[in-house]
Amino acid sequence: MQNEGDDFFVKSNGNPPPCPECRGQLEYRDQKRRIMRLEGAKKQWILIRRFRCTGCSRYHNELPDCLVPFKHYKTEIIAGVLDGIVTPEDLDSEDYPCMDTILLWLFSAESGTY
Repeated sequence: MQNEGDDFFVKSNGNPPPCPECRGQLEYRDQKRRIMRLEGAKKQWILIRRFRCTGCSRYHNELPDCLVPFKHYKTEIIAGVLDGIVTPEDLDSEDYPCMDTILLWLFSAESGTY
């Protein structure tokens, strides 16, 4: 794992999949930095590739398995909250995620919008 503030690039396993919207061809556009929040109020920046569809012109990000779309927290933290392992009383994560974030994730999971 890199130190806080260091970037690491997400390695892809080859050609991008087809566009999820129109099944068109995705072409590499650029890369961008994205934050990944860890337990204990730590953060790490990663570089993710961005693609543009040649069919519908939409943009798509290539996310690693350690991130969930539209979430900044690492996947295992979110899974730990949903499984009841990570709680506000947990000393490893007493600052992150906050209680409001935990409640939002739990509500989203119960309502099926997650």
